[in-house]
Amino acid sequence: MTEFKCIRVENLNYNFQRFDKPRQLDEGVMKKVLLGLSCGRYEETARNIPEAFGLSRSTVSRRTIRASARKLQALMSRPLNQDDFVALFVDGKSFSEDGIILVVGITIEGEKRILGFVQAATEKEAAMAEYFQTLIERGFDYRQGLLCVVDGSRGLLKALRNVFNGYALIFRISQISLA
Repeated sequence: MTEFKCIRVENLNYNFQRFDKPRQLDEGVMKKVLLGLSCGRYEETARNIPEAFGLSRSTVSRRTIRASARKLQALMSRPLNQDDFVALFVDGKSFSEDGIILVVGITIEGEKRILGFVQAATEKEAAMAEYFQTLIERGFDYRQGLLCVVDGSRGLLKALRNVFNGYALIFRISQISLA
């Protein structure tokens, strides 16, 4: 542990041990940003907190991007063989100019689990079949049967039938609420 006398923070002795663990700093910054502290006002707020010494808007942005990228990687690669899934809800949403197709699994206990998403403009068969294959590679087991709730896109229906090969019971509805 190294201590420095830090004149810029009101002549307080400050312990820089926290800076030895940048991932923890990234996580802390990301939590503050996600909790509603805008990046534009972060520097102003940080001046009042000695632990936030040295953070600029660009540092906050970089740390938030790094932390959120790690969280996204963890979500999209976590093993799926720890739960018994009985249903899938698949729906496309538009965010600005991008399309996101969200896949939520329902466990045998009735709990929702976000399995992941794919960025695609439409629910085309090739993109969806490839994504469903990644779920299987991560341990998603559908061989006991699977209820698939979808809005009826032809490409999505074809991908479900081809990938889950007779194990999927498809239920088409006009509007899906994943909340």
